[in-house]
Amino acid sequence: QLIEWIKRKDGSIEKNLVRPYEQNLDTFPYPDWSIYTETAFYKPFKGHVYKYGDFEMSRGCPYKCSYCINVQLQAIYKPTGNNFHREKSIKRVIEEIKSAREKYDIEFLKFWDETFLLMSKERLEEFADIYSEQIGLPYVIETTSQSITPFTAKLLKKSNCKSASLGLETGNPDIRNGLLHKPTDNDIYIKAFKLLEENDIQNVTISDGTEIFGTKSVIDSLQLVNLIVIIEAEVLKQTGKEIIVVDDDAVTHLLLLES
Repeated sequence: QLIEWIKRKDGSIEKNLVRPYEQNLDTFPYPDWSIYTETAFYKPFKGHVYKYGDFEMSRGCPYKCSYCINVQLQAIYKPTGNNFHREKSIKRVIEEIKSAREKYDIEFLKFWDETFLLMSKERLEEFADIYSEQIGLPYVIETTSQSITPFTAKLLKKSNCKSASLGLETGNPDIRNGLLHKPTDNDIYIKAFKLLEENDIQNVTISDGTEIFGTKSVIDSLQLVNLIVIIEAEVLKQTGKEIIVVDDDAVTHLLLLES
């Protein structure tokens, strides 16, 4: 039994360090999905239901957003001296997906990495090349707006990424940068959403709890989302897709008429 701490006769406490995170994620076995019922695999996406599989390419987000548990986890594990962000090899990720596809007949993937694009250009290129050749299944991710560039958007499209969720939190940049410790300006989000739209990748804006910051935050958020929708409409017009834009003086709603 591991002794976590002891109290000495002088009243002082000697506490052990936490056990270091495993650095080589390739050593972990494949997840055992046999414990789940068949219905647990099915989830909707854009009006259709698919049999999903959940995967990860990495663990540990290095950012320090004040509302996120990772700030505390980084502090707890910092004394171990090991890397907080760790990656599986591309080979291991592909093998794991192949195994799940063969065993469970999955047809859609979600990567649960907190910041999917937190990887080198070389690693992303390797993933896009191998995944598109050997897997090809549609997938969705979560990432940061600043990680969406012409280079990354192109490779996401190549590998059949269908949706990217970006944490907006609030449309007020002062609150986002100051209180939430997320130094990302609104124009970065706008550029990211436009790049995703141009590459036919659905974007999802995550703005959890913006109302707790007051009326101005809510208004700023609505105005930013409104601007993003208008930009998306312009991109769709350029692609020749038929759309309807409905303006109700609060938020512009975009309806894409798919054939």
